[in-house]
Parts: sequence; structure tokens; C-alpha cells
Amino acid sequence: MRHFLPQLFVFLIVLCPVLAKAQGMGQTAPDEWEVNIEGANDFRGAYETINENLPIGNPVAGSEQTTFAPSAGLSYMRRITNLRGYYGIRLEGHFAEWEGTEAFAPTTTGNTYTASALLAYKAFIFDMEGDCDCPRWDKSNFFKKAFFIEFGAGYGRQSFSREDSEESLDRGGVAYMARIGMAIRMKKQWDLYLAGGAHGLFASELSIGKHDVAIRPALGFTWRPFYNRF
Repeated sequence: MRHFLPQLFVFLIVLCPVLAKAQGMGQTAPDEWEVNIEGANDFRGAYETINENLPIGNPVAGSEQTTFAPSAGLSYMRRITNLRGYYGIRLEGHFAEWEGTEAFAPTTTGNTYTASALLAYKAFIFDMEGDCDCPRWDKSNFFKKAFFIEFGAGYGRQSFSREDSEESLDRGGVAYMARIGMAIRMKKQWDLYLAGGAHGLFASELSIGKHDVAIRPALGFTWRPFYNRF
């Protein structure tokens, strides 16, 4: 079971282009591409870490992320079928500070860096056969044109460090993301988009466990060449 979710994400990434190509077979795919850049903030709940020096049943260490945990994402996406589905490469990274208090020990603080490279898929699921990628406020079908889903899977690295130690701990594993969003046309070649969802990493086990996941609301911009389809 512990390997099922990473395998499922990889399977979906491989399957989606095959299905989309089959759906678009016999029609000419538009030669379209776009670049997306975004900033965001991660939110994680408090978690417990095990202290082997404490008797069974005693309170264990409690740790939590501090309020500000910035992240950034950059992606190159390409439309390879006649459907409004985009495939590409996504790079993302985040930084977080954390603090925790162990029983019978002083408060510890530290930080975490995470970087991931993902194969990603984005689809405007309510307008897959649409002839225009122009979500604008002044259109009655704004939601249909603007709403999208996006998910991806790939490889991520995470580094932990503590202020009371010069050593850091690194781990790597399967990274993933799954989110929904809305894109708003600002100019002929620019979109503003809002998106939010889960970004996680399955990696070698530490005291906080093998699965690290954050809820990440993001604000970003899309740039594409002008295709004269408005």
C-alpha cells in the first residue's frame, strides 16, 4: 500500500497523453505552448516527532511550520492535441522554517528546503473541445473557459537543518502535485491565474514520517505567443 500512490501518479502521467492523443486522432493539433511562473505559500499542520529517550506514554515532541513558508514554480507546457490539455515540465521549490519543543529539552528550530521536477498535465476539463483559450470576465461562459485541473509526478529532494547543529539531513523520493485553478485573461498574451491544492513528497523515513504534504495556494502568470484566436 505504501508504494501504491506513487505508482498511481506515475501511471496517470503516462496514461493521460495516450488517451488524449487517441481522442484527438484524425484532427490537427494546434502548435501552442506557454510558460507559467508563480509564487505561493505552503501550509502544514503540526506534527509529532518521536523522542526515544522518553518513557512510553509520555508526551512526544511537537513541531510546526512557522507562518511564512514561500514557494515558487516554473513550468513549460505544450498543447499536443486538438483538446485543451497541456503537457510539460514543472520545476518547483519551497523554503520553510520550523520550531518544536521537546519535553525536558529546550526549544529547537530549523529550516527545510525542497526542490522538485515534475511531468505535469493541465486540462480545462469543461472546455476540452473549445476553439478558444480566452477566459475573460466579460464572457457569459467565463467559468467554463477558465476552470482547470493540474497534476504531476516526478522526483523531489528535501534538506533539513537545525540551528543547533552544523549537519543537515537530505532525502529524495517521488514528488507529486494535484490542484484546481482559474485562469483570467489580462492581455492578448498574458493570463493571471489562481490555483490551490496539495504538493507532497514520498521519501525515506525521518522522525516526521515518509510522507510530507502541504496545501499550497498560488498566484501566477501565464505567457504564450499570440495565436489570434480571441
